[in-house]
Amino acid sequence: MNHFAELRQLLQLLWRRWWLLALAGMMAGFIGYYISTLQAPRYEATASLIVGRLLHPGVIERADVQLSQQLTVAYADLARRRPVLQAVVDELGLESWQALRNQVRTVPLESSQLLEIRAQSTSASEAALIANAMARQLIALQTMTSGTIEAASAEAGASTLAIFDEASVPTQPVSPDIPLNTALAIAVGLLIATGLVLWAELSDDRVRSVEEVLRLTNVPLLQTVRPVKGRGLLAQLVTNQEP
Repeated sequence: MNHFAELRQLLQLLWRRWWLLALAGMMAGFIGYYISTLQAPRYEATASLIVGRLLHPGVIERADVQLSQQLTVAYADLARRRPVLQAVVDELGLESWQALRNQVRTVPLESSQLLEIRAQSTSASEAALIANAMARQLIALQTMTSGTIEAASAEAGASTLAIFDEASVPTQPVSPDIPLNTALAIAVGLLIATGLVLWAELSDDRVRSVEEVLRLTNVPLLQTVRPVKGRGLLAQLVTNQEP
């Protein structure tokens, strides 16, 4: 019961300052929205590659599936290494392979032969160009080399690497998410304002009402003294008004 009373008291404290909470939420939301609009939009394009030979129903062998999945993971790692990235930089005239590496992700899809190359840029067309160029350069590297991956997969015939779906120019940015950023800013503003209001109210030890007196002292109320009207201390003296 005491916990319920304390909770009710806290809610009453917040309700008395509802306008302050609303103002804090509105200001925080405006700041979050404004900052989000200042950020340059970023676009993401995805190119898909298929690793290994197509597995047709009825002729699927477990070794082929496992090898294709292992190759997918290996190619995902190779795609983000310097030889492939530098080739893309040279083809598209980009800044550096280190900067390009921060713009791309390679995602081997679980339990499949597909490998996705995802590229981000402030330019939608550049994002698509990067994703497709990385796919081509990875295929070129696989074709020219006869290293460990190809040697390991020669017997199984699973060394094929081909573009399954080229990246198209994205029409919508992936960031910033203005509605989400605004909502998070409002939530943070309300949380901070709530904490400040509760701290200010609970640290104030002044007794403001008869109800608080009864709650704190737990004694019966005998009488109350009403405010005395008048200007100045002399005019407010009871003996001066009622001799």
